[in-house]
Amino acid sequence: MKSTLVFATLLMASTTAGFAQAQRHPLASVFGTRLAAYLAFMDSAPVSTQILNATGEAATISQNTWVEIKGSNLSQTTRIWDGGDFDPVTGNMPTSLDNVSATVNGKPAYIYFISPAQVNILTPLDSSTGTVPVQVKTAAGTSAVTNVTMQANSLGFFAFNSDKYAAATHADGTFLGPATLYPGLTTPAKPGEVIVLYANGFGLVSTPISPGSSSQGGTLPIIPVVTIGGIPCQVIFAGLVTVGEFQFNVVVPAAAPDGDNALSATYNGFTTHPGVFVTVQR
Repeated sequence: MKSTLVFATLLMASTTAGFAQAQRHPLASVFGTRLAAYLAFMDSAPVSTQILNATGEAATISQNTWVEIKGSNLSQTTRIWDGGDFDPVTGNMPTSLDNVSATVNGKPAYIYFISPAQVNILTPLDSSTGTVPVQVKTAAGTSAVTNVTMQANSLGFFAFNSDKYAAATHADGTFLGPATLYPGLTTPAKPGEVIVLYANGFGLVSTPISPGSSSQGGTLPIIPVVTIGGIPCQVIFAGLVTVGEFQFNVVVPAAAPDGDNALSATYNGFTTHPGVFVTVQR
């Protein structure tokens, strides 16, 4: 089943930032604040302060995983990638947006979202584990190294904007959640129904991934253990459906109680971050 979620809603950062100090640039009175803002940015090298998994914001990463870089002076513009950013011949994902790029363990990352305070990347293929360096480069310079722990897997479920409820759908593609989450759009799951969940950081799949390819897919070699309300689910499908995005089709346990049920997945010795829920209503 293809992912029916709008990918941008899963990954787009809500952080915004401005150039509060732009008017202090010495040329502001001559050229105006708009140019001064640009010059102020050019005077300031990027600073990265946190490297976090984009799902749950744990301070761990893994290969082919969506990650947030937080800091300051990371970009002069705010946008996500679009069709014109991809390689016109190979279709590969961009490693730079508006002169903003990043490396993870010395390898170019794929840039999805840029803003002054946050950059979202897909990490490159790299089986290294342990402490690895991350750097951001702009026209103004290169950030100092920020170290982060790279693991074989760094698991998380995508959540709707509340960050509490799993970004999930019913089998027919309609959104799943409490009726109050998005009135008229979300409805709870029922025991015994098949639902679709979306996840991050589960690593490699049965089909080899070509570095930079914008076409990714394949099933996980081992079926993860998924629980709703602490009760194991039947997992019908577990695999990669688009760049860095995993999809799990699971059956809601018959014994799952009404209300918000904690969602969890365990795979390869790792477990997803806590605090994500699936709402069940008979």
